[in-house]
Amino acid sequence: MDLEAPLSLSRGCSPLECLEAVRDVVLAAEVEVVGPTHCQKSVTSIPGNPKNTRNTAGVWQRDSECIASISLNFYKDLYSVSSDASTQDSNWWDQLQLPSLSSAQQQLLMAPFSAQEIQSAIFGIDDNKSPGPDGFSSAFFKAHWSDVGRLRLILPSLVADYQNVFVPGRLLSDNALIAHEVSPTACDNLMALLTEFCGLSGQVINLQKSFVKFSPNTPEDYRDYLSSSLKLHCKPSLGSYLGLPVEFGRSKVDDFGFLIDKVVKRQSDFADVGLSSTAKLVIINSILVASFNHILSVFKVPPSICSRIDNLLARFWWKSDSQSRGLAMRSKSLLRPKGLGGLGIRQLESFNSALLTRQCWRIHQHPQLLVSRLLTAKYPSLRSFKTRTIPRSSWGCRSLLTGLSTLDRGIARKAGLGSKVRILEDDWVPRGPVVFRDGSGVSDPLTHVSSIINPRSYAWDSTLVHRLFYTSTALRIMALDRPLQPMDDFVYWKFSKNGSFTTKFAYAMLLRHSVSSRLRGILIDPTCVFCYQERETTCHLFRDCSFTYHLWASAPIAFSSPLLHGKPFTDWFIDTDWISKSVLAQGFRSLVRSLRNSSLTSSTASDSCYIQGDFSSTFDVCLLFDGAWNAQNLSAGAGWIFREVFSDSVLGGGSRACHSSSALQSELQACLWALRAAGRRGFRRLLIYSDFSNHFSLLRDGGDGDISCHWLLYEIRFSVLQFSICKLRKVPHQWVAVVDNYLVGPSSFSVYFLF
Repeated sequence: MDLEAPLSLSRGCSPLECLEAVRDVVLAAEVEVVGPTHCQKSVTSIPGNPKNTRNTAGVWQRDSECIASISLNFYKDLYSVSSDASTQDSNWWDQLQLPSLSSAQQQLLMAPFSAQEIQSAIFGIDDNKSPGPDGFSSAFFKAHWSDVGRLRLILPSLVADYQNVFVPGRLLSDNALIAHEVSPTACDNLMALLTEFCGLSGQVINLQKSFVKFSPNTPEDYRDYLSSSLKLHCKPSLGSYLGLPVEFGRSKVDDFGFLIDKVVKRQSDFADVGLSSTAKLVIINSILVASFNHILSVFKVPPSICSRIDNLLARFWWKSDSQSRGLAMRSKSLLRPKGLGGLGIRQLESFNSALLTRQCWRIHQHPQLLVSRLLTAKYPSLRSFKTRTIPRSSWGCRSLLTGLSTLDRGIARKAGLGSKVRILEDDWVPRGPVVFRDGSGVSDPLTHVSSIINPRSYAWDSTLVHRLFYTSTALRIMALDRPLQPMDDFVYWKFSKNGSFTTKFAYAMLLRHSVSSRLRGILIDPTCVFCYQERETTCHLFRDCSFTYHLWASAPIAFSSPLLHGKPFTDWFIDTDWISKSVLAQGFRSLVRSLRNSSLTSSTASDSCYIQGDFSSTFDVCLLFDGAWNAQNLSAGAGWIFREVFSDSVLGGGSRACHSSSALQSELQACLWALRAAGRRGFRRLLIYSDFSNHFSLLRDGGDGDISCHWLLYEIRFSVLQFSICKLRKVPHQWVAVVDNYLVGPSSFSVYFLF
């Protein structure tokens, strides 16, 4: 429609001026004005006759000015504030006790943006996006920038617990349905509250889509009275929400039987389509199973239903054409995850437990969520990982208990102060349980880890540890990293490197326990398939089998019979100098060394990064450090030197001995001691040389890193803040070899250097 009258609006015009401008356009064009059907007041017109409009009194108007006036009044009434809302008391908003920013948070928002925050914003953009008009993608900037933003730190304190927008860690399922005892007075109060909400927000509740449900023992006349007070119609059942059943009967098999029908119906859609094996995998995991993931995340599905669906998925996989019935055989290769050499078809019962475990993890890690507060208020026993049964609990609570049992098997505790970690009951030392030494001489039994920590230095009390525990256990305890300041204990997932829980790791753990060696009642023969004489073990398959022995003998790596037998396989593989026995292996080793040295001789931009401060061409000192580790007794050494930036002159150095649980920990321990020594000597602009590439991912990218080095990484990042410039550069091992002269350790120290 062409409008003859131009619509001219400026940025600073008021809403009334905008409406008057719209009225002028309507007068010029004589267009039809139709009010929204969802509003309480509407303007209607006769179909086919745009020049007739009915006002709120029901009188039809044909005059153009009257039509424009009706339209103007309608939108003024729609978008203006009612007189009732303006009569609120001035302190009304303060009485609501809405979340507000503290003074510290206000200062945080008013602080100028730092370079690290700008880098973090760039890292939040997709690699293919362009943050500016210069045409460079964000992947170009990500090669140099990394950090996190500041706004997400205060969002949880501003957004209410029952809201989930823009808050990490919150899901749509965190919203809750709250029920309480209803009376006529409660109904009146509820309607008054809803009316007040509508007046303040400008939103209108659709009563046609709302309903009320009463318990079966409520009298029918009382139901009618309360439903009329609420202006809602009554329903006998809550039905389902997003396909999720809300109410359950006695037979859970009947309640969840619709899942089988859903899978059968979806499979019938692909019955006549010739699908490849790859397409079948995508359909099974991304369509068939994913269609009811939200149900598996909330409720425990009966094992018979899971087994039936697994059979349907297996038949769909083995089915060759539309006439074939397929096989209901589920082998390990089908169910094992792809990362473990399988095809990745999910076993529904284990996957269901893994998703429920994720819900329990969220409840324990985010106690401020509304769903966490409601569940723990009704079932306080859910706060304990050891809870297995709760009397008279709902099916949803019993489903969470299944996930809680799995969670208890997969969690470990990181000791800070140690006041919440029990010595014997909790899993806090890797690679084995903790038991007291017989005849330790302690009169009062120690229960918590805090009793074996020095209260002044927060380090382990080495004398007490060696007196209470056996040598192997004491060494494992002494090798655990410790914070240098009071830190709270926390729980982590021990099957992931960084300690974070993922459904993938939980499913893999459950699958290892659930997949048996029987396939549909057929027992797998454990006898070696080569010699048919002994059981197929790792030692037999790779070393002791006669067939394998002839392979070793005919290969360039030749061994004698006494060398092949009599040792455990792991000790034999580690202790045997098999590399020196092969000319080919020696040539390969020389090639790898030459490639490594040639690639690291010249340092490029990708080999260095700033972990503190901006670009600088001047440095006070060059810091070199290195660590060494003995895997047998967990002893370690750390050394560092200070060198002039443009010469080989050594300004000083130092070394210390300690215990470490890994080579990574020994390197990070050397880094921390070196940084603290540089701070004590007054250096503020550091150029750090390291031959350990993991330092880049741990310090530059700010990742979680290895959970075994959690406290070390925290202390390193804290120590870096004392320097104005701190640049990390990856160099060949030859550049830091001079640090080896400073390394110290226990006697008979066989060290392992990290290249």
